[in-house]
Amino acid sequence: MKGLTGLEGLTGVPGTVGGAIKGNAGTALGAIADHLDWLCVVDRSGEEQILTSEALGAGYRSTALPAGSAIVDAGFTLRRGDPRTIKETVSRLLVRRNSTQPVEVRSAGCIFKNPPDDYAGRLVERAGLKGLRRGGGADRREARQLHCEPRRGDRCGRMLADRAGQGRGDGEDGSGA
Repeated sequence: MKGLTGLEGLTGVPGTVGGAIKGNAGTALGAIADHLDWLCVVDRSGEEQILTSEALGAGYRSTALPAGSAIVDAGFTLRRGDPRTIKETVSRLLVRRNSTQPVEVRSAGCIFKNPPDDYAGRLVERAGLKGLRRGGGADRREARQLHCEPRRGDRCGRMLADRAGQGRGDGEDGSGA
């Protein structure tokens, strides 16, 4: 362990580093862009481009990556910290995540964005979608997550996209969710 601190808040967030950067993945403890210094992308023509974190245009669960580009490298600014304290923080966060989210199944993670001044999980629950099951679907513990059951195989991605679409819209109550 090197004793570098700053990204502990992302402990247990599913996905890849590139996907986390593209969607500015985060938790209540912060987002990946908070510690991103630079990234290298390759565009559709194969040209490399180095972007600063400022050029990324990161916002709440979004970035302004050039269309069609792929992230191939990234650098983060982290601080030195006590390895024991970092390990304790990661352990505490994993225990909490494991008790509140469906970590035992394949998951798309928390896919719904919080609208201004509200929480997506509350709106999903209020709409009656929490726990919805059609061969897979929302989890009863975490209303914002969708997951697949192992037997679903390669239809999993399509099913998740369909379920996510069910949760989209303007919200009949005007919530924007």
